[in-house]
Amino acid sequence: MQRSRKTVIIVTAVLAAAGIVSTVIGTAVKNSVSRAEYKDAGSIDASDIGKSYSVKLDTENLFEGGQDLYCYQIGYDDDSFITIPVRGYKSDSSVNSSSYSSANGHMTVNVKATPEGTGKAIADHYDKDYEEKLIKLKKLKEDGIPEGSNLTMEKLDFAIEIYEEAASDEGYKTNLESVTAYEFEVVDVRFYNILTAAGWLAAIPMLIILAYALLGIRFKARHLVLGTCAAILIAAVCLALIARKDISTMLSLKEYAPGIYTMRIDSDYKLDKILEDGPYDENSVARWVSENMFWNIPIGLDISDFGCCSFACTDPDGNHLFGRNYDYKRTDALIFYTEPENGYASIAVTDLAIVNMAGDSKRHEPDSLYGRAFLRAAPLLTSDGINEAGLGVSMLSLDYTDMSQNTGKTPLYLPIAQRAILEKCASVDEAIALLRNYDIKTMVGRSFHIFITDKTGRSVVAEWVDGELKIVESKQVTNFFMSAPEREQCDRYDTIVKRLADKNGVLTSGEAMTLLMDASQNYKTNKTEWSCVYDLDNFKLYFVSDRDTSNVIEVTRETFK
Repeated sequence: MQRSRKTVIIVTAVLAAAGIVSTVIGTAVKNSVSRAEYKDAGSIDASDIGKSYSVKLDTENLFEGGQDLYCYQIGYDDDSFITIPVRGYKSDSSVNSSSYSSANGHMTVNVKATPEGTGKAIADHYDKDYEEKLIKLKKLKEDGIPEGSNLTMEKLDFAIEIYEEAASDEGYKTNLESVTAYEFEVVDVRFYNILTAAGWLAAIPMLIILAYALLGIRFKARHLVLGTCAAILIAAVCLALIARKDISTMLSLKEYAPGIYTMRIDSDYKLDKILEDGPYDENSVARWVSENMFWNIPIGLDISDFGCCSFACTDPDGNHLFGRNYDYKRTDALIFYTEPENGYASIAVTDLAIVNMAGDSKRHEPDSLYGRAFLRAAPLLTSDGINEAGLGVSMLSLDYTDMSQNTGKTPLYLPIAQRAILEKCASVDEAIALLRNYDIKTMVGRSFHIFITDKTGRSVVAEWVDGELKIVESKQVTNFFMSAPEREQCDRYDTIVKRLADKNGVLTSGEAMTLLMDASQNYKTNKTEWSCVYDLDNFKLYFVSDRDTSNVIEVTRETFK
């Protein structure tokens, strides 16, 4: 063997080994950090010092606190709030890569004791900020409000009054006493991200060079070139055959109407595996999808609370209808069709905002390569839908109580429970039986319930109270606990009850859509984003976006061919 060839082999082997070790270490550490248990920031206290959690910090409640500190404020009412010091937070998009989190605010934090003097530093920072703003407001009042401004003297006086109170001794004391005895240290894994990337960049080319150097001992250069071309061609054909369902799924995505996308999902989203593995919250679900469907590329989920209503009725021909409003902040929808080999076909809807492809959290276009690849997992994040057996399901939010069960059964994340129901159940009874087999886990640390209906005419609400599954027979539901002794006041609920009673539970699909409009919401920050009337007997969906009933989209199996 030539000396130069031997040198190349030794050097490339060493570099390749170093790259592999670097990748393994970086990936292991990052995965270890990402496995922190999800916990609502407001439920953490001093007893959690020394632990690590995955938390969601709403950016509107994060404020600079001086000395490279941020402060996360949680208000319980007008006169009660806490301020949690946060160290290591980056206010720009770098938080996504620096803390194993996503732009929607999920991040892994270490809970530590707040160092002495931190509370005073924060109170001093706020006090200085209030004084500066107060000076500017008084100067504005002295100079006069600029012509054409929306600001009025009444509003200006009110703002001055607020800042005077905040800058007072009492305000300073309130800020000082609000600082918690514990703080969050955002876990920064940028070094390990760099280590992993550098490892791959070093290992892959070095392994290729090493392979050619070794093969060059026995084969001539032209044979190596021909062999390489043949290997690439064979690999491409094999890859196309192996990934043909993923490719067809990605190519099927289209924008059916502005902000409304359709997709036929032929790829394997590995429902049985995720049911067995039992990811239990946003962080663990995102990690599972990343590891099992997205080539370990980090992803984020932005799930929040939403309003909504659902009801069941029949049409004059005896077909069973299922109505559903999805009330949320600005978002877009993906309507998708699945036809699993060992399950029921279904038509369902996913909110694109929760996967960072719509609304304020938008970071990717649905029809981008990333979007098409990620949306192969859309069935695991089902918002509402029906299956070909005539079963329908939808999810609706409740209050800020964690409803998760902890009885020792396999955990099942609520949106994935909906997917399992659509794929494996033909009746309400089968759906209830499925739910009883798992410890159902909530989203974002708060309560939800689900509405389940089938073409026999039976409809129930499933909700979890004190770790126990409660089943309530009902033809309608909104956003209060149906199993509570006394129900809360809800105009939308009353509208649905009265209409169904007036019509003896019989409405045409058009009348059902009108009822959804009458029970919809149209507020500045929260409104009805889409409305669905599902025909359980005929496996059909009538879909309306943004309350625009002049444009009703009819969706069947044929839509996805």
